[in-house]
Amino acid sequence: MSLLNDSASSVAREQATHQAPYLWIQVQQLELDCIIGIYEQERHTPQKLIVDLALALSPEDWLKSGQQGLLDRSINYADVAEQVSQLICAAEFRLLESIFPLLAHLYLSPNCQQPTQAQAQALKLSLHKLHALSPTASPSPYLSMSISRNEWMQLNNSASGLIVKPSSQSCSQKLSERSQSKVKASPILILPEVHIYQLDSEHSLDRLELTPDESLVLLNSSASAQTPDAFKAIYVQRRALS
Repeated sequence: MSLLNDSASSVAREQATHQAPYLWIQVQQLELDCIIGIYEQERHTPQKLIVDLALALSPEDWLKSGQQGLLDRSINYADVAEQVSQLICAAEFRLLESIFPLLAHLYLSPNCQQPTQAQAQALKLSLHKLHALSPTASPSPYLSMSISRNEWMQLNNSASGLIVKPSSQSCSQKLSERSQSKVKASPILILPEVHIYQLDSEHSLDRLELTPDESLVLLNSSASAQTPDAFKAIYVQRRALS
């Protein structure tokens, strides 16, 4: 089963059109124990999820990174593995499908661009839910997607009018008061089980005390917050399902 397109063909077509020899940075066989599923037992018992993820670097970025030894022109795969693990486990999604737009936003959206790494040009993502259909590893559902940055931007813009998102003003105000810092909260995913926002702040969010139903995944260090909206994080607010 695949989402958005059936294979890497769309990424390959764009790559061929632009003559871009992408460098793919891959994190394979990332094994997570997380809450994922729609059934009652799945909402209380962690399951094994295997994540394979690859991010494409442009020729300019990987050449400068490789020839000049600049990590900020590449993508730190250790950071990627940590961010993906934290976000998926914190979100406690009902559907595997919800993971795809979250990670596409994180790595392909310009407004989520991190100053300490290069902008990914494409994303390949596969999710393997090991024991969803049986207590053994086979059979098991496998979802995959490949999408370029341009395709994601077009898809996100075309779908924006179909998705109802609440006003972020209230969330921004509450988080600003709690963190004692001006915070802009932009909704990424608003689902029955979880609300996820991108936070842009002038200062570190160290003073933000989280409740048991909240998680914060930092995307850069406070040392890099030299200008407004420089400090970035993903805010996860889990919701009780009736």
